[in-house]
Amino acid sequence: MDGFDLSRQGIAQLTQVSDEIVAQLEQHTTGYALTLAENRLTQLHGLQVFQHVVRLDVSDNRLMTLEGIQALRCLENLSAARNSLTSIDALHVLRGLKRLDVSENNLDSLDAIASLPSLVSIDASYNNLSRWPDLGKLVNLEALDLSSNLLSSPAPHVIPRLFPANLRRFAAANNQMREVCFNPFGNDSGLEN
Repeated sequence: MDGFDLSRQGIAQLTQVSDEIVAQLEQHTTGYALTLAENRLTQLHGLQVFQHVVRLDVSDNRLMTLEGIQALRCLENLSAARNSLTSIDALHVLRGLKRLDVSENNLDSLDAIASLPSLVSIDASYNNLSRWPDLGKLVNLEALDLSSNLLSSPAPHVIPRLFPANLRRFAAANNQMREVCFNPFGNDSGLEN
């Protein structure tokens, strides 16, 4: 897969990416990776011109939402770490999304991703999550990082619906749990070290 790096270009709006560059990128109809990290993006409006992007990195920008990302129907991997995200509601339509990194943001909910069946990995560490996300329906989820949030120990009766059976890697360090009295992996977990 070809990758294109437009990081550290001072891009504040996607309209600043020339039509020539967009045309060059879109020649890769089997998919490509696009890095827009370390720019000055505050919104993703205009993202629809990158129709064939499979991997997108918008880390280290100034985004508060991911509105506009819905147009990327081929997207499988998204890194939006170190922004100012307060909402990821726009992700709910990206049914093919496999890997998501929204670490180091201001999120207080992951509700929007609870119905994304293809997710394999989620990093939502260093946010403001105070309520456990209901991820039990994410049957392909193998890795989950909820470290450094505001989570307390979940009630025992809700644990079965919180975690999918395929979960292999789980991190929840530096939260507000007084005790850990649950096993997200079940009795025969196949947990990796």
